[in-house]
Amino acid sequence: MKYYLFFLISFFLISCGGGNSLTSSSFDDDTRNHKRIAVLPFKTKFKLKQKELNEISKEDLKTMEINQGKEVQNAIESFLLGQKLRVRVQSQSVTNSRLINNGIDLSKINDEDITRLAKILGVDAVVSGEIEIEKPMSDNVARGLNMAKNLAWSVSSKLGSLGRSISTTTNKGRCSVSAFEGKHGDRLWSYRDDIEMGQGSTTQDVIDEMMKKGVDKFPYKK
Repeated sequence: MKYYLFFLISFFLISCGGGNSLTSSSFDDDTRNHKRIAVLPFKTKFKLKQKELNEISKEDLKTMEINQGKEVQNAIESFLLGQKLRVRVQSQSVTNSRLINNGIDLSKINDEDITRLAKILGVDAVVSGEIEIEKPMSDNVARGLNMAKNLAWSVSSKLGSLGRSISTTTNKGRCSVSAFEGKHGDRLWSYRDDIEMGQGSTTQDVIDEMMKKGVDKFPYKK
């Protein structure tokens, strides 16, 4: 009971169009001097069927998931740049080059110490998250692998070819995004929601739709 009451005092739970947003009650004090934030590549997991897993190597799957995570990172960053924030958002190219130059494994980035990442990136806070979806969200993620590895999935399956599946089938999943304070690693804000990708949609379309539901509660807004 004490823990439950502490949780209620520390965070405000806000229902938002099917998603949930949490903001630390000490956010204003913790971020008073924040000037710069960075968006990390998102941890990605594809919920592939066993037959599909049998047709792709672990290394290729890892590559696809990393590339998808970068695509979501870019979409989140682009969305935030379109908002009126009281902090600057560091560019994806600077963020990722610093991570790679410091030996950070992007496939395990959510296991890294937030304070270390913030120090490497030279920012006051980091935005990170996870996405779990049925398959890649874009032709770029899928087609690039097809061209390099000549990978094709059975046309007789519902997915058809990997590239084709992206533009003709619905893709469902769940996404969570959080902001962490860089000095102590405390969670400042989080939002999660179900996502659904219709025919012709892009990663940016899906992320924009999700973030619009919770952006009013994004605490860095002016």
